[in-house]
Amino acid sequence: MDLGGGYGIFTRLMRDLGFDFYWSDPYSQNIAAKSFEYSNNINNIELVTCFECFEHFKDPISEIEKLIKVSPNVIFTTNILPTPVPAPDAWWYYAQEGGQHISFYREKTLGFIANNTVDTF
Repeated sequence: MDLGGGYGIFTRLMRDLGFDFYWSDPYSQNIAAKSFEYSNNINNIELVTCFECFEHFKDPISEIEKLIKVSPNVIFTTNILPTPVPAPDAWWYYAQEGGQHISFYREKTLGFIANNTVDTF
């Protein structure tokens, strides 16, 4: 299942390659993978993909816990917060013009989240 699947292009590509993939995105219209929307009654999801979504999570722990309930296997991408932490006007990934990037992670933070969510399921 692809969380934050946008227009459904990745889901469509995965299905075209023979994978039983589903789309999910509460903020976008599914154009390319219609009829393959994820719902809670679809069982045996082996993998959740989540590309460039973690930075949009208002409550990262609860959002990640929801993902792990769908599947314990999650592949995600995000940019790691640099050290030292850049000023708001010095790092493009803050994306201030859109106001949509609200959570940022260090490697240590991601390790903490993994150690405190994955083991609970």
